[in-house]
Order: sequence, then C-alpha cells, then structure tokens
Amino acid sequence: MTTMHSPTEGSGGCRPHKIAITKGNGMSSDSSNLPPILSETSKLFVASTKATKYKDKLHCLTARDRPKPELVMHRTKPEVFAPFMTQSLNHAQHEQLKEVLHAFENDTTHHCLRPVDRLYWYFGLLGQLASHVSPIQALLRQVHNVLCDAVYDSSHLQHPQATRGKEYAHLAHQVEYDHIDADLEQLQAQLKVETLHYRTQSDERESLKKLLEKAKKSQDKMEEELAQHADVLRRDEDLYEHLVGDEAALDRKASLHRLQLVEAKSMLESVADKALAMRDGFQDTMCILHDKEREEKRANEAAQTLQELQREHAKLVDESASLSRDIERLEAQLDADQKVVMDKRTELEVAEADFADITANSADLQRTHTPRPKWECVFKGLPEVAYVDPALQGPPKTADKVRHKKRPPLGRTQVFVKEMCHWLQRIQGDCGMSLQLARLTNETEAARLELSTLQTQMELLARRQKKQISTIPGGIGGLPSLVTVAKTVAAATKLLGAATAFPSDSSPLSPSMAPKDFITALGTTPEIPQFLRHTGRVRNRHMTKTELEKILRMVWSGKKAKEAHMGIKIPLDEYLYEVLKTKFGIQTIVAEWGYNILHALKTYSWDSEVELFFLCLTGAVSEAIHDDQELLLDECRSLLFRLNDSYYDAALKREPKCVHLNDVMATLHNFFPMKTPLQLKSIERELLRETKSKDKSVQGTAGEALVAIDDLLPTKLKKSSRGYFVKILRTQHFKEIQDYLALLDRKIRETDPHSSGRVEIKQIKAAMQSIDVAVTDMWLAECISRGIPKRLVGHMDMSSVVEYRVFFKKMNLKLMKHSLNFFPKAQPTSFHSAPPTAT
Repeated sequence: MTTMHSPTEGSGGCRPHKIAITKGNGMSSDSSNLPPILSETSKLFVASTKATKYKDKLHCLTARDRPKPELVMHRTKPEVFAPFMTQSLNHAQHEQLKEVLHAFENDTTHHCLRPVDRLYWYFGLLGQLASHVSPIQALLRQVHNVLCDAVYDSSHLQHPQATRGKEYAHLAHQVEYDHIDADLEQLQAQLKVETLHYRTQSDERESLKKLLEKAKKSQDKMEEELAQHADVLRRDEDLYEHLVGDEAALDRKASLHRLQLVEAKSMLESVADKALAMRDGFQDTMCILHDKEREEKRANEAAQTLQELQREHAKLVDESASLSRDIERLEAQLDADQKVVMDKRTELEVAEADFADITANSADLQRTHTPRPKWECVFKGLPEVAYVDPALQGPPKTADKVRHKKRPPLGRTQVFVKEMCHWLQRIQGDCGMSLQLARLTNETEAARLELSTLQTQMELLARRQKKQISTIPGGIGGLPSLVTVAKTVAAATKLLGAATAFPSDSSPLSPSMAPKDFITALGTTPEIPQFLRHTGRVRNRHMTKTELEKILRMVWSGKKAKEAHMGIKIPLDEYLYEVLKTKFGIQTIVAEWGYNILHALKTYSWDSEVELFFLCLTGAVSEAIHDDQELLLDECRSLLFRLNDSYYDAALKREPKCVHLNDVMATLHNFFPMKTPLQLKSIERELLRETKSKDKSVQGTAGEALVAIDDLLPTKLKKSSRGYFVKILRTQHFKEIQDYLALLDRKIRETDPHSSGRVEIKQIKAAMQSIDVAVTDMWLAECISRGIPKRLVGHMDMSSVVEYRVFFKKMNLKLMKHSLNFFPKAQPTSFHSAPPTAT
C-alpha cells in the first residue's frame, strides 16, 4: 500500500488530495528483480528552491513558475510492487520482462537527472513495459493512462502521455479521484479472478500433458511388444515350413533305405553261403601260415635279445676298465696324500719339540729370581718395535737414480717414542714372558690354520672313500683305510688343545675317545634354551665341519636379513630356535638338531669362526663382533677396489679386476696399523697360498703376481667359496678382540690389590686409556654408560665405586676392541700408478 498526500497551495484553501494504489496480496517469484529499497526519502517531490514569480493576482503561472506540491513518497516492501499475474507468465514473456528490469537496474544515467526529468524517465519506462506483450499488458496500459491523467495535463491530447512542462497542472483544481480508485479496485478483483482461472487452466493443461505422455509411452511399449510377437510368429512359421520340407525329404530317404536294406540282406545271405564254403577249404592253409609267422617272430626276438646282451656286455667292460683306472688314480692320490700327512706329522713333531723347548725355557725363566734380559738382543729380535720407512719402499722416481745411485738398505729407526715407551712398559711388566707367549700364540694360530686344512682334506678323502666303497662290490678289501690320517689329525687336535688349554674331548677322531651314538638332554626347565628343551636322549648325527659351517653361515645371513626387515635386534639362540622350529616343527627333532649343533660347535671350536658362533650363542661375547668382521671385509674389499682404480694399466681395471701382490701387502700395512710383523707375515703367507692355487693364479705383463679381488674377498653371494685369506683375517680379528678383553680385565684387576672386586669408574677408564692411547672420549663415555644400571644413570660419577666384574660384563654386551683394529680411511699404496720408465 502506497499513500501520497499532496497539500496544494491556492486561494481556495488547502484540502488534502489522496491518491491510493492498492495491490493484491499475491507475491511474484521475480520480486527480487525489482529496484532496491531506497535507504532515504525520495527527493522526487521536494519543493523547488527557485523563487516564485507571480505575473498577476489570479495566479496565472506556467508549469515552471508554479509552486511544486510538497509530496512525500514512502517506499514499501518490494513484494508489494510484484504483480500477481507475473507468477503464471510463460517462459518467453518472463524472460522478456526480466531483461527489461535487468536493463533498468543496470542503467544509472537517470540518477543525475532533476526530479522532473527523472519522473519523465519513469513514465517512459512504464510505457516500455506496457508495450511488451504479456498477460498484464492491458493492466499496465490502464495504470500508465491513469498516472498520466493524474500527473500531467492531458485534456488537450487524444491519448494520455507524459508531457514536459505540464506536471501537476490540474492538481490546483483539487479534483476527486475516488471513482478512479473504485475502478482500480474493481479491476484488481477482476485481475485476481482471471489469474485464478488462468492458473486452474494451466494446471489442467499440465495434467493433460502428463496423461498424454503416459499414454504415448504405453502405446510405444505396446507397439514394440506387438512387433516382437510378429517377429516370433514369422520365425515360427518359417521353422514350420522348414520342418515340413525336412519331413518329406526324410520320408524319401527312408523309402530308399528300405529298398537298400532288402538288397543288402539278400547279398548277406549269398556272402554267408560263400564264406561257409570257403572256410572248409582254407582252414588247413591258414593254420600253416599262422605257425610260420609265430616261428619267425620268435627268431627275431631271440636275435634282438642277443644283440642287447652283447651291447650290455661291452658297456660293462668299459665301465670296469674306467673303474679300474679310477681306482689306480685314487690309490696314487691316496699315497700322495699319505705322504703329505706324513710330512705334516713330521712338522707337528718338530712343533712339539719346539714347544717342549719353549716350556723348558719358560720354566728356567720363572725359576730366575730377578731376570736381566739383554735389551739390545731383545730389540733386535723383536719385530714389533721395528719401523720400516715407506719412503724407501717405493719405486725409483727417475731412471738416473737407478743407474747412478744405489738404494739404501732397509734399516730400523727409533723415531716413534710413544711406541717404544709402550713396548718398554710391556717388556718391564711381563719380564719377557709375554714375548714368549706372543710367539707361542702366533704359532698356535698357524697350527689352527694347518689343522683346518687337514680337516678339510680328511673330509674330502672320507667322502671319496665312501663313494668308492659304494661303487665297488666286495667292500673295502682293495682300498687302504684313512686310519693314519685320522690319527694324525687327532694328534694335531690334541696338541693344539694342550697349547690353548682346550679340553681333551675336542679330538673326536681318537679311537679311545670315540663319539657316542646318543646325547643326553638337559631337561625342559625354563633356564634351558628353547632349542635344547627335551627329556631323555637324542640321536648323535656326527655332524661334519662342512655341514656345520653351512648352518652357521645360513643362520648369520638369515638373522641379519630379518633384523634389517623388522628393525629390531634378535638374540642368536631365539633365532636359531625359530629356524629349527620352522624347518622341522616337532620339538623332539628341534632338540635333536640343537644338541648336534652344540656338540659340533664344541668339537670344532678350534676354528675361530665356529668358536665365535659358540661364544655368541652362549652369551659369552657380543654378536657385534661378527658384524664388525663383515664390516672389516667390506672395507678391505672397497680399499682394494680403490687400489685397482689407481692403476695406470687399463687392462687391470676390466672384470675381473686384479691387483698386484706387493701393492696388496703395502696397502694392508696401512689398513691394519696395529698388526705386528708376525701377523702381517701370516697374512702374506695366506695371500701367496691363494695366489698359487690353480684356479686363482694370474701373471702380469712383467711376470709379477696378480690376484683377483673377487677371489680374495668374494661377495656375500659367494661366501661358500671364501678361502684362506678371509679365514686368517677373521681369526686375527677375533683373537685381537679376545686379547683386548683379557688385557683390559688384567689391568682392572691390577687396580684392585686387595681383591675386593670393587673399583672406581675412573680407574676402569684409566685402564682403557692405558691399553688404547688413541681411544676417543665419546667411545669411553658410551662404554661406561653401558656398564651403569639404568636406574642409576645421572646419580653416578667417575668417583663412584662399582663391582668391576658386573660392570665389565655389561660393557661387553656390545663391541669392545682397539680403536685402530682396522683403519677404514686408509689410502692405497700403489707402485704401478704411473707408466713404467725406460731403463
């Protein structure tokens, strides 16, 4: 509802003129497209500020000079302006009105017009809306005419329209427009009725359209079904016609076959009569022919059997001859092996005599009250304090020096004072006993390697003898036995056990100490490891050293792979039980293999690799020693590859990569800075043994010895082919760690003169520093922190007193060794990095 009050000034007084435009309650869905609500009072009818000029007393003024009525228009809600009929416009008319209203909203040019001009612009917009075809077109025209009559003076015009200069000219006469309001209300009522009627018709039309669409769909469906039924009927008719034709053809064939059957029966009767007549005449002839064929077949079979027997006889004669040749060759080889064993026995006798001499000398030395060794003789005889200048070991730089100057002889120097003091302290503390023990230890290690070689040869000969016994009929009457070899190896094992304080039961080949067929189990108590839990006895499988080594390497590699996959550390005994349980499943068989592995570990504990596994399995040493051995081999392999890269000759850099033997020894001097000359000599001896083997011998261009890196240090995929060089490195590495632990234990005990079993932590640290002068503080802190209980971390300092046996055992849970056991950052020393010079 919009109400406009227009008080008019005039001589006849002032009476309010009321213009009311009432719109229906219907709300249009497009009311949002109407102009926005004004935020302030419209200034359309604000009185002009121009001065009023009266021409006469009758107030005959023009449209511009007359005073403007002071009208105030209040804007109502947008819904009031929405025509009711716009709710049912069709799509095209709705879009048309929408475009007009959108253009009105976007047009801002009328904002800058005067109020009179703006009013004229609004009438132009209303006229434009009334000119478009729509259901409310008549209503808009009537509204346009009414408003034009109300605002402008259209008495002299044929049709009411907006005219400039005639705004509100007739309002001065104060005409009543009540009849117009009544007509407008009547028109609105009619508009509502027509709108409702139009909406009803639209709904009916929509429902009829839906019914028509549904009827069309059902009609299409029925037409499709009818077409399908017609196709089926047509196919059935075609099939029926085809079947009728087939039936007629079959009738014709049946009649023909009946005639043929009659003829065949007649022919069969005649043939049967002829066969009966012929059977009587040819029966004797057929019997004679069958007898002849049978005799020929038997003769052919006898000839074939005779030929096969002759071929088998010739084959057996050839096999007998080859077996005879093999027996002769094996007998010759056995004689050669027996000679080698006799030579080894002679060497062992010499070693026993040397050992007896050493024992006697040690006893004499112990009986001496105050030994006075001759230091000059000691220094000359000790290779540990010898120092060889590497500058004198390299090749000559120029040919002139070779021709005119002789290389000085290799001499000894006493430059390194710290090393000298260290060895002097050892000599003074041990009074010469440690020197004898060091030589004895080196001889023992050499005996270990020789014993390992003999053991391998004996197992190979045993396997060959078993194969010969199984292939030759009549048993072992024609072959010599291996009792001599077995006695030799048993004697060597006994000697080695006596030298290294091993128990006497480590010689399983001795006739007096023959192994038993059964092993007594320890029971099923919780303190027994899982792979040994059993009650009663288990079978002794008499496992060989080769079988044991395969099991050990398989367990080590599998344990490392599983730890890398899971990211946690697994105890060795638990993983061994897991492997046996996965393979066998039954606890009895698991315990049987567990006891056999443990018995074999104890039997072959003279081998360093077996001893390391045995000690790790029982928890005596850390499993990190094996990991450190693998790291040592990998670093040594990479160092040899760097040595190969430094060569001038490109032929050596092709696969398989080879290195010179003298370069390898010079490089190993840098890689093992703490090894004694005796240890390096042992390594050199094993290198020469590897080089002299048939499958690994390579000669250089100048006759120099070459060795392939893959043969010396095979990759992890070829662990089974590792030879003497790897064995000596593993043996020395493990023994150096054992010596380090034994020396550290002795140093700690020396700090406890009263044997109370308790020392200060700083004394343990001092003992570690006295053994290894190059040890770092970080390494010391890590080892000491392992020995301190977790509940006392932060509450103990270097002056705290601890039980050194428990403390040392906790420190030994991880790797403890000399800091310079091997030097990964060592540089290769090559005498072939430059091209050879002409001499």
